Amino acid sequence: MDIINKLNDTRSFEPLALPGNRPYKQGCSGPYPTANEGCAECGVCASECPTGAVSPDNLKAVNQELCIGCMRCVSVCPTQARGIGERLNFLNAHLKPLCSERKENELFI
Repeated sequence: MDIINKLNDTRSFEPLALPGNRPYKQGCSGPYPTANEGCAECGVCASECPTGAVSPDNLKAVNQELCIGCMRCVSVCPTQARGIGERLNFLNAHLKPLCSERKENELFI
């Protein structure tokens, strides 16, 4: 109901005061997925990458300027040759304390 009331309000919207650190990071800052020796160079990763970060000309690498870290290339690889390797362990160790407690959803109107 609060959302409908806000939309029906004829006054201009005030800027939202949102928690968190600013500026937010844009895009992916790594780790970036790459292919290992199991890569069959089938091209599925390149065809499924939403940003074109995996080039059909170099299937084992990733363009770090285009990669958004969605891991789509990892999830669609038929040989499970793409991934972030040992960096996953580092990432897991970094995120575990940040994600160990359940956080309630917040609605900002």
